[in-house]
Amino acid sequence: MLLGGLAVSFGLMAFGLVLAGLVPGAPAGYLPLSQIPGGLKRLEPAAFLNLALLCLMVTPLARVATSIAASAVARDWTFCALTAAVFLVLVLSLILGVS
Repeated sequence: MLLGGLAVSFGLMAFGLVLAGLVPGAPAGYLPLSQIPGGLKRLEPAAFLNLALLCLMVTPLARVATSIAASAVARDWTFCALTAAVFLVLVLSLILGVS
């Protein structure tokens, strides 16, 4: 899962950088989340670069969430609780970092 998220993020980043090289003067800064879908439709480099970073940040969250589910299925409640605590820390850091 981590390797897949890294590959998707790398592909988006590479595509965004290629677009930035092809479109002179294209802005490549921060975009709010609400503007990313429209930017992707318009093939804006900044939208692809921002989505790549978002994928890179969400990948560990997805991995930890998968670990919670797997440990719950295995009925390993100690590991499930510890992994849930790690997930909570990751989500809180993401929320505090965005706001």
